[in-house]
Order: sequence, then structure tokens, then C-alpha cells
Amino acid sequence: ERRTQYVPGASYMFVANHVSMIDIMLMLYVANRPFVFVGKKELAKIPIFGFFYRRGCILVDRNDPASRRSVYAQAQKRLS
Repeated sequence: ERRTQYVPGASYMFVANHVSMIDIMLMLYVANRPFVFVGKKELAKIPIFGFFYRRGCILVDRNDPASRRSVYAQAQKRLS
């Protein structure tokens, strides 16, 4: 039984840590609404992976408060 009633058409933000790549694949499979991933900028340096990572994620510098704050505006822009 769902405890929270969601309003159809409203926007929501779900935040969760993940423990493996399976979490990401599962989200891609079950999501029935547009969504974005947020990831740490350090992973963008990985050869080949980083190329796709930069195009699919909102990158955040976890040590920079301005970068952390900008995530919300970037997500809103991508989803609208």
C-alpha cells in the first residue's frame, strides 16, 4: 500500500544513493517519466566512459557549494 498520494502531472524529485550499476539500469527500465541523473564530476575524466557520462548526467563538484546548488536549476531546465 502506498503511503503517499502523488498528484498526477506534478513534478517530484527523488534522491537516492546507489550501490551498484544495477540501480542505474533498473531506473532506466522502470521510469515512466522523464528523469535526469546527477553524478560526481570526477567520473567524467574516465576515458570513453566520461564522454557518454558528460552527455547523460548533470555533473556536480561535491566540494563546491555553488555547483551543488546549480543542480536543481540544471535539472529543471533539462526536464522542461
